[in-house]
Amino acid sequence: MKSIIKYFSILSLGLLASASCERFDPDDRIVTGYDLPRCLKPTRLSTEVENNTVTLSIKVFHDAEYYILETYTSLIYADLEPDVSTRVDSLTIKPNQFPFTFTTIEDATLYYRIAAINEKDHRERSSWAVDKFKTKVNPNTTCLTPEPTVSAFFELVKYDWLTTEHHDEIFILESYTSSIPSSGEPDPANLFSVDTLVNEDIPFTKKYPVKDGSYYWRVKAVDTLGVRKTSKWAKGSFAVNEGFAWPEDTSSIDNGILAGVTKTVSVAEDSISKYCGIAKEGSLKAPIYYDGITWMGYNNSVSGGTSNAGQYRGDRFLYNAVKNTETVGVEKITVAKDIGIRFKVTRPGRFKMFRKMSFSGKDFVANPQKYTAVLAVKRNGQISASVIAEIIPDAAYVTSSGSTGRDDDNYYIIFDVTEDMIYGLEEPATVYLWHAKVSPGANLQMDYYPPSWTPSK
Repeated sequence: MKSIIKYFSILSLGLLASASCERFDPDDRIVTGYDLPRCLKPTRLSTEVENNTVTLSIKVFHDAEYYILETYTSLIYADLEPDVSTRVDSLTIKPNQFPFTFTTIEDATLYYRIAAINEKDHRERSSWAVDKFKTKVNPNTTCLTPEPTVSAFFELVKYDWLTTEHHDEIFILESYTSSIPSSGEPDPANLFSVDTLVNEDIPFTKKYPVKDGSYYWRVKAVDTLGVRKTSKWAKGSFAVNEGFAWPEDTSSIDNGILAGVTKTVSVAEDSISKYCGIAKEGSLKAPIYYDGITWMGYNNSVSGGTSNAGQYRGDRFLYNAVKNTETVGVEKITVAKDIGIRFKVTRPGRFKMFRKMSFSGKDFVANPQKYTAVLAVKRNGQISASVIAEIIPDAAYVTSSGSTGRDDDNYYIIFDVTEDMIYGLEEPATVYLWHAKVSPGANLQMDYYPPSWTPSK
């Protein structure tokens, strides 16, 4: 009994002495009878993780000679011994080394436990304190695992993921006709295709045989120089649907046209009489409407133009290639004001239109003209626009012999709206064709003949 009283007296003196030298800390003072013969359990555990480098901080008690830190890949508990086969690290740390920084395995959720040891004073090891942290890939040593967004549209499947600044990196994309096991390798007999891609290929669109069913994919990043380790496989699946039907819209230029059949647009008589005042020709007073195509604006009042600007000529329209410009679209495209057309499509196809200088009776070669095609598509409730073609056709001309060059595709504006461009559309897509001058100089008058459209689906 006397020894117990003496022990608590010494402890009390120690507490008073320490209290006079430092700020009172309840964690240092709360000691149960059970804890007396053993070290104090670590508290205030926290980790900061950068890639696979971890910095551990704890509350350091004065009774610890050193600490044992163990990390595991499986879940652990404070009062049960973990599976030693899942141990990753076992580290000895001195109290003055906290916060303690160490490097461990990448791209993993790790569970750790830490205990205080004091062999010098013959104290028992403290209880284990447990917690967890998650590491990421260190891009300097390992390729990042791609995180694809994969969408299926009819027989087209689009893969998209964030690329890296490592241009020596490639991506291996594999497709299978049956599920890929969570561990081990898939059956090579079920391999459908292998694609090797670089950053510039992403997003990547691939066509699969149409069927009602699923395909399974996996993709990994590989360092072609062999400096960094190959990433893990990212895996997933998608379904293709042979019952897909293209959207329908009576105002679309390709509505009701069979694939491969060319439609040449025409101008309705009521449109001419409404906007020109006469049935055959005259200066336009407002935008003119083709069969499914709207010509956006006219320029008969542009400074430096001619009185003929914006004139309907029976089989074609005369417009000025004006110098006035403006910025349009999400990609900040600079185009000539009011010079262009727009139309809606529900399927992929080819646009083709002839244009030439409006002068006649002499040989004349036009200055280069630039045409920019912009496509606006609504996907997942959001409309996005992008440039799909930039065309500088050969200069179309008129000679004294009456030749126009209409038998040569080099004088035409031609571009394709491909299936992958309108991938995922929820409603008819809108095509804009803008006209701008390439070289400076006076305004140029151009004749535009009615365009044609040939659906490919």
